[in-house]
Amino acid sequence: MTTGEVATLTNGSRGSTTYVRVDAVVEVTLTADPGYTFSAPSSSDQSVLRTTTSTQTAAGATAEFRALQPGNAAISATENPTCLPLCGLPSRLWGATIVVTPHPVP
Repeated sequence: MTTGEVATLTNGSRGSTTYVRVDAVVEVTLTADPGYTFSAPSSSDQSVLRTTTSTQTAAGATAEFRALQPGNAAISATENPTCLPLCGLPSRLWGATIVVTPHPVP
């Protein structure tokens, strides 16, 4: 991915590693299963991957991140049942790793 390009992550990107260059944009679009809602996706290291926008709806959650400097950051979100705590259904974690590099990615 070159500077200025966009990496797009979805539900199917769970557990993946994505390589981007500094200044790249990472877009996350998560669709909640019926009876569940997603928390807003967040970055584990705002100095590497800064959140620029994030929204939540009944249908899911979206977020956009900007790669600021070389390093690693995890993006994570939680899909929670809307009936918590009464129903006892489990929450489900979603996560992906972003590796930001100043060099062309492999």
